[in-house]
Amino acid sequence: MRVQIKTGSEQHTTERRGAIVTVNGNPIYQVLKALAQEWEEIGNKGKHGKWCVAEYELPVGAEVEFSATANGKEKIAHSFVVGEIDSIDFEGYGYGNDTCGWIVSI
Repeated sequence: MRVQIKTGSEQHTTERRGAIVTVNGNPIYQVLKALAQEWEEIGNKGKHGKWCVAEYELPVGAEVEFSATANGKEKIAHSFVVGEIDSIDFEGYGYGNDTCGWIVSI
């Protein structure tokens, strides 16, 4: 299963956001080699940070977990085993009228 994953952290004037993807309990970048990768810098009107947009080939049977944190908000976490689901689709935290930093869709 080939996927594109966006992870990293983002600071707003008063709020912080972060997200990580793990494979079998370890950060994805330690377990798998990215097929493609680029960095997206954020820096305008009260928000700054860096996000990594990478493509990976996920092995069937691997346990994948996505988790995100933000100060003052409940943690978002979702896990699945590759090959046992058809799709995943969920968004991050809101910030004003925007989704903050990431949207996950597999």
